[in-house]
Amino acid sequence: GMPEVVSSYISERNMGRIRRIQQNIIHSIMDDFGRYKDAKGNDKINEKLKLKATKALQSLPAQLSKEYKKFQYSLMDYKGSSDEKSDGIEYLIDVGLVIPAYNLKEIAFPLEGLKKDNEFKLYLADTGLLCAMLEEDIYAAVLDNILGAYKGAMAENMVAVALRNKHKSLYYYRDKTGSPEIDFVTAINNKLTIIETKASNGASTSFNFVLTHPNRFGKLDGIKLINGNIGVANAFVSFPLYALELMKENTIVNLE
Repeated sequence: GMPEVVSSYISERNMGRIRRIQQNIIHSIMDDFGRYKDAKGNDKINEKLKLKATKALQSLPAQLSKEYKKFQYSLMDYKGSSDEKSDGIEYLIDVGLVIPAYNLKEIAFPLEGLKKDNEFKLYLADTGLLCAMLEEDIYAAVLDNILGAYKGAMAENMVAVALRNKHKSLYYYRDKTGSPEIDFVTAINNKLTIIETKASNGASTSFNFVLTHPNRFGKLDGIKLINGNIGVANAFVSFPLYALELMKENTIVNLE
């Protein structure tokens, strides 16, 4: 989380105070959208770009609430074509506030060469700030483990941030039929690895299907991140959700 937020939590343990700090950070960030220096060094604001970036950011909680979290331009409260709206998204990516994850044509190397530029998800670069964009009761819901369906969105966002902190570009796979769908695809120890994110330790039908059909998808490593302990299955390794942030590549169990 943001340093001021973490410091406040350690010293005060006051969730109301934390929410105020986080919302102030969000407002401060949005206030800077579109600012630039003109040829004479004067501060200027591109008002159109500022509005598009603001509307793109404000749509994120709704984007992540969907079962398929592909970014939909229609959820942005901005009149204009997809091309016009995309300026705001590119701005958010460029300033490092959001993390894009691109759908793949297939699970294979090179990942960057096989991505679909027009089919992507966006995650917020700080999960605490995502909480601050939701209603005030969200903090109690998280602490009391009664978050409901949005728990999965929070877990996915946490994993996206952890992967980006490890300097990974983000990709996922969703077949054109809608199934199978894999949360994240990356390279670990120079091997293609699929990652499943579960806020609980539930079934992972698509994840298991891809791992057990090497004739169709190739031989892959699998990591399942759960609200549980470390475990090893025939085709994948399970880790607690928080562990990805702590792991080095060469500490991940080799299943061979």
